[in-house]
Amino acid sequence: MTVVNFLHISDLHHSNGDDPVLARLRDAIVSDVQQQHTPINYIIFSGDLVESGKAECFESAHQYFVSPLLEGLGLSPDSFLYCPGNHEVDRDAVDSVVRTGLLTLITDRESCNKLSKGAESKVSHYEWLNAYLAYDTNNHQGDSKRKSFGPFHSSYLLPEGIGVVCLNSAWLAWGGDADRGKLVLSEYIIEKAVQSIKDAPIRIAVIHHPFDYLMEEIALSVRKKVQATFDILCTGHIHSPDPSMITGPLNSCFVCGGGALSSQ
Repeated sequence: MTVVNFLHISDLHHSNGDDPVLARLRDAIVSDVQQQHTPINYIIFSGDLVESGKAECFESAHQYFVSPLLEGLGLSPDSFLYCPGNHEVDRDAVDSVVRTGLLTLITDRESCNKLSKGAESKVSHYEWLNAYLAYDTNNHQGDSKRKSFGPFHSSYLLPEGIGVVCLNSAWLAWGGDADRGKLVLSEYIIEKAVQSIKDAPIRIAVIHHPFDYLMEEIALSVRKKVQATFDILCTGHIHSPDPSMITGPLNSCFVCGGGALSSQ
């Protein structure tokens, strides 16, 4: 049996430039892994790598954290599996009229699925995520593991037979506790992302926000869909590991919070 080791981390909130704290943090992660004598195969990052979703923040985070961490662990950029959080949103690029209008269109599961399907092809409906999308695309150029990619999801079929799906719960996020009960993730997006890894015997979902941050009209159905589809769910946002199980009649899903690399 092949052993595959994932390093799950989250919520760095990097702004710009290097500093002694960041250097100690990345070096400590590498040192801990080396002391465990457990080689890491992939890094799962469950959102909020940056403090602001601007291109220069992603460039700085990669230069001073992601790249040195990958090098220290002997990994390539395509081993960095990354879903967006609310801080990946470039607030200056958000059209508040468009965002508010999109939110008002969602009244139930059906309208959420319909909106997600239509929004995929309309850049104006997610252009505040452009810097994140460009950064993640650059990390996975020529990556045969990546089986699907869009503004609201990415999926990977790893050589070891494990499927990983990164889902975007931050599409219409603004940040802070005001997002609770107002965010959007559709069953349509989950089903679309899973299609390319449907034969994987083990499936991992990566979502930044806990389910209670989703709109009440869709939260329960999305929770059930994730529980029935995935074996492991990696989350972020709440800055606490808080492991738990979601159980159902046909499948159980282990929920693993990524804690926080930042005290912010």
